Amino acid sequence: MDQLDDPLQSLFAAHVDAVYRTLDALYTEVQRAVDLLADSLLCGHRVLVCGVGAGTTLAQAFAAALLNRTRIDRPGLPVILIGAESAAIGAIAESYGVDGVFSRQVRALGQPGDVLVLIQNARNTVVLGPAALAAHAREMRVVVLSAEDGERATGALASEDVELRVPVQDPLRAGECQQLLLDALAELLEIRLFGPV
Repeated sequence: MDQLDDPLQSLFAAHVDAVYRTLDALYTEVQRAVDLLADSLLCGHRVLVCGVGAGTTLAQAFAAALLNRTRIDRPGLPVILIGAESAAIGAIAESYGVDGVFSRQVRALGQPGDVLVLIQNARNTVVLGPAALAAHAREMRVVVLSAEDGERATGALASEDVELRVPVQDPLRAGECQQLLLDALAELLEIRLFGPV
């Protein structure tokens, strides 16, 4: 059976292609992100994580991997998941607008030296820029996972920050690549901090 005639084969082929394109485009930036996170944690700082749209679920899984473990039995890492509590989101959005949902929490919880990890894979998400600016006001660094068709965060990023922009248009394939990138970040960070398996 021809690969293009079989939808399952086509889906897997598209996934593999997206993964390799992402690896080629982001290899160096992934290492920069691991270094940024590791350096912050080694200095006693924390990681704040938030996600927009489908990125919310990815943020929760990434925070859980840092708090728990990937492959190594090790102490939990200090991570704060922001934007997952619906009462806080509703209250902040009502008082300050949607663009304040993450930025207000970053200003309240972030400390100098912490790292903010922002995850988005949808269009028109206006919360990333204000959250990154709030992080910079708190003397934090930022790691952004974004998708090709999403909001460009580069205007809100400093030179020390890292943007992992998945070079894939299809939102489903982009989400798969973002999940893989977050799993890789968690595992590589664990190896960097605690040694190989």
